Amino acid sequence: MSRVAVGQLELPRAHDLPPRWDGHRIEWHGWHAQPAQVFICPPSAAKPQPCVRCGSMTEQVMNRGTVWVNLDDLAIPAVRRGRLHAERVATTLMAFRCVDCHHDQVHDMTHGDVWDLDPTDYADEGSWQQ
Repeated sequence: MSRVAVGQLELPRAHDLPPRWDGHRIEWHGWHAQPAQVFICPPSAAKPQPCVRCGSMTEQVMNRGTVWVNLDDLAIPAVRRGRLHAERVATTLMAFRCVDCHHDQVHDMTHGDVWDLDPTDYADEGSWQQ
């Protein structure tokens, strides 16, 4: 188990983020600050959202993940017969981490779902929908 340094707190976790998503491998692209918001006149009503766990209004950091799914694993006969020529398809995930309490929330950009991670999601098996 490695210790993941985030801000001033170190958290013991097997992985910084889930290594797998519903059994499929995830490639995480690294933490960075969120891009600056662009406001169009009049200013947008969108405001930074508080952390769902601690309520902190501090800007969260984000990490983009790509979930790779082998097409052979999908139950789509047209894919298995070679009608589609891609070797794999991808789902994009965006992870947001509170810099104060280190709670992670993952947004599935392909399906529109939002997930709050718990300690079991950081194990070698990764995160599974329950």
